[in-house]
Amino acid sequence: MASQSQGIQQLLAAANVLQKKQSKKAKAGQGGSAGRIEKYRKERERQFREFEAKHMGSREDVAAKIEADTKRR
Repeated sequence: MASQSQGIQQLLAAANVLQKKQSKKAKAGQGGSAGRIEKYRKERERQFREFEAKHMGSREDVAAKIEADTKRR
């Protein structure tokens, strides 16, 4: 019986070590993906700003057009 109990204890200890390693890997993976997501978001934001400037002009131009329309009426 004592050898079975010792074997069970070894298995439990090994399972705990494995669980800790997996937890570390999962946490490390989350940090890396968050960085990639943030980088992608910034790139898409930059692309949107370029598209907006190309097709709509600057915000000042739009504000000036609205102001001119308002004064005409």
